[in-house]
Formats: sequence, C-alpha cells, structure tokens
Amino acid sequence: MHQPKLRYSFHNPNPPDKSADYILRILIDTNAPKVNAEIIKLTEKSSIKT
Repeated sequence: MHQPKLRYSFHNPNPPDKSADYILRILIDTNAPKVNAEIIKLTEKSSIKT
C-alpha cells in the first residue's frame, strides 16, 4: 500500500529573532542538567589531580 508523504506546516506569527530566542531558551533549559553534571565531573577530576 502506498503511504502518502506527511507534510507539516507551522504558522509562526513571531519575528525570527523572537522565535530563535524562544528555541534557544528551550534548548538551554533542556540541556542544563547535562552541562551541570559534566562540569561537576570535570571539576572533581581536576581536584583529584592537584
């Protein structure tokens, strides 16, 4: 059976700089725990070497 291609269309009434800021804040909030864990891990490694 032939499946039709899905096409997505989004209406974004915001200017591009506001949209980019919003997406950036989402990415920062999402990755903050990973970044904090990596900083702690690297800090512990560097304190062990000194």
